[in-house]
Amino acid sequence: MKSRKIVFTLFLSAALIIFLYAAVSVNFLISDSYTIIEGSRIEASLPPGIYPSEDTSLPVGTGGVLSGGEVKSKNAERRVTLKVFNLIPVKEVSVNTVQSPVVYPSGECIGVKIYSRGIIVTGFTDFDTSEGLCVSPGAVAGLKSGDIITAINGVATTSISEFTGIADSSGECVLDVTRGEKSFRLKVNPKPCTDGHMRMGIYVKNSIAGVGTMTFSTKDEGRFAALGHGISDSDTGVLLPIQRGTLYKADIIDIRKGTRGNPGEIIGALSDDNLMGECTSNTNGGIYGVLYDNTPKDRAMTVAPKGEVKEGKATLICTVDESGEPLEYTVEILSVNRLSQNKTKSFSIKVTDEKLLKKTGGIVQGMSGSPILQNGRIVGAVTHVFVNDPTRGYGIFIENMLAEAKKSK
Repeated sequence: MKSRKIVFTLFLSAALIIFLYAAVSVNFLISDSYTIIEGSRIEASLPPGIYPSEDTSLPVGTGGVLSGGEVKSKNAERRVTLKVFNLIPVKEVSVNTVQSPVVYPSGECIGVKIYSRGIIVTGFTDFDTSEGLCVSPGAVAGLKSGDIITAINGVATTSISEFTGIADSSGECVLDVTRGEKSFRLKVNPKPCTDGHMRMGIYVKNSIAGVGTMTFSTKDEGRFAALGHGISDSDTGVLLPIQRGTLYKADIIDIRKGTRGNPGEIIGALSDDNLMGECTSNTNGGIYGVLYDNTPKDRAMTVAPKGEVKEGKATLICTVDESGEPLEYTVEILSVNRLSQNKTKSFSIKVTDEKLLKKTGGIVQGMSGSPILQNGRIVGAVTHVFVNDPTRGYGIFIENMLAEAKKSK
């Protein structure tokens, strides 16, 4: 009798573990859809213990991976049921097979200036009022760093001078504010400063400029992708909602070599004489837009799906040479995480090229977006550097950048 209880307890425990694992997998590890690039065998690895159903028409690879065979049509979508330990159905996903995209890897050093859709609150300051107070009316009203003010007294504004002008000529101000996913209205009562102007006691900005690297462009539509990560406000970390932006060819002035604990930097100058295009989208997976001249400067290359990115030898393209031209340097892909929730850190790399190490110490700020190639295909782009080891960094799968580019059209 006692042994039966033990067996029953073990059975319930196993069932509970399977149930919890299934719940976690469905909510956090399994996507609603997968894309298979035509001609590739492996597109996306599933969590351990999760398998496609055997009664599907989708070919099944070993170890629980979705695979694609030869598909003659341009696009082919299928519904596939996934099971825990090939027993319990947990989710039905969409699997779409598409032709392998062709892009033009770049590596060109670019400059970007974007203007936000609204005004970003970056901080607060108490000031002496003509009433003898020392206060920040904005902070008192409940504004927070990172808030985006999209309108004041019903007037949409992206101009700081316009914003301060309305605040200076008003009593109570009603602000339309965006904070994360929430939008709301907030009343602020500016106070008269000792200089006679009405102030809210807030620091604001509406634009950001910087240097990075173009990842790739497309020929037919003349679109580009760059950076591999979004442009965020340095004071608040908030991703800048873009209203408009400009892409420049950057003139490299200096390169500060990276050392342990001190990331290096490419210092560049931007000039209206070197306009290249318009930025239309700023996302967590990079910036995207349209080139004025879509004549390809680089060789065409097919895209490797993330399922085919491997540990081992690879190269990256960046511009750090005195010639100002993009050159190819050797790196090694150290690890690959296809299930990473942070898409900008999907794999790690190490710079092995002696010339690049001598010039920059490894990966420096401004190299974000440098395309990474492996086995004759583009697989991703540089996104981050390890602060304590500038020879190492992270990358984003090119497949993820293509998905962001598609959304930005």
